[in-house]
Amino acid sequence: CGNKKTAGEQQAPAGGPWPGAAEAAAAAGDAGPAVAKTMLLLGTPVVRLVDPGAEPRREQRSHVSAGDRRVATIVGDQSLDLGLGSGPIQAPTMNVDLQLTTREAGADGVLLCDYALGNPRLTRAPGATAEPDPAMAELVAKIAGYRGTLRLDARGVPVAADLETPAKIPFVLRSVLEQLAWSAIQLAVPFPTEPIGAGARWEVDIVYPHSSLTVAQTATFHLTDLQENGGTVEWTIRQSVAPQPITEPGATPVAVSLTKFDGQGSGSWTFDLARLVPVSQDVSLHLVVGVATNVGGAAAQNESPSDLHIRVTSP
Repeated sequence: CGNKKTAGEQQAPAGGPWPGAAEAAAAAGDAGPAVAKTMLLLGTPVVRLVDPGAEPRREQRSHVSAGDRRVATIVGDQSLDLGLGSGPIQAPTMNVDLQLTTREAGADGVLLCDYALGNPRLTRAPGATAEPDPAMAELVAKIAGYRGTLRLDARGVPVAADLETPAKIPFVLRSVLEQLAWSAIQLAVPFPTEPIGAGARWEVDIVYPHSSLTVAQTATFHLTDLQENGGTVEWTIRQSVAPQPITEPGATPVAVSLTKFDGQGSGSWTFDLARLVPVSQDVSLHLVVGVATNVGGAAAQNESPSDLHIRVTSP
């Protein structure tokens, strides 16, 4: 893609895109950088063809051009059971617009893209009677303007991605931002190298950071419909993290260990090879997280299941 820097080398502009960034930069002084860059991929994803599908078969490659700009609307619903016997808690529905712009499209099909978050808002969850908490809505509103870069190869496989944030940011807000940025990474279908036809199946292994954890994800794709420049895939995902001590910024001095992290999900994807984002995407994920704590010799264990449903649409 020419002589420009790679996604991991791009420099954030002075002041940054987020609210209060200029003030943060001025206040940082000699204390360190005002901008932090979080790398969102650990290594290159591995794609394995399982079944090439029926004839005719052809390679699936991106047709996106430099300057292409798309806006995808992400809507997410989440429920969480804290394991306290009171049942699951339904969080407000998260709505956010994700703008993706193709900065470069190389002759080899590699794309360098910029993404930015805009118009974040909370709405009443399905079946809920209460409006979203104003304090939470105010926190979510601060997501507007955050951005990063994403590099994809010609098959739609992400090879590098980052998220730019202030160096000092509340842990809860960073977690939300990382989750939204991760949604951006998974908007393009990652195809195998080989030619495929209707009915093809393939697997994609990817490793990414989530807070202080390293998550291993395996996704299985099934090409259920294939047209000239697009089609539909169904997919299942499995996520896991090895048991380990948990260390979070600002955490209280309590011994906490992760004992279980098991995520399983499924969804569908309608894609267009001339678009950077899907026509539509629907994902449901069930996650069970187990932790063990020890406070002054008093040990306790708890498992918290949660369900996440994400819908993505783009006109």
